[in-house]
Amino acid sequence: MPRFYFHISNDTETLRDEKGIILDDTAAAAAYARRIVREIAVTEKVTVLVTDADGQALMRVP
Repeated sequence: MPRFYFHISNDTETLRDEKGIILDDTAAAAAYARRIVREIAVTEKVTVLVTDADGQALMRVP
């Protein structure tokens, strides 16, 4: 199973995910990223950049 990294950004900074999480596929990674955005968006606007183990951008979730 692949490891995905979830880098969280707001208007001023980016928190890089150095550990990542192992998930079944990109659909599971997208669902996880949407969950992060929903939980954090209560207090501020964020986006999540999902990358693979090689650092390649897979998607950005607003």
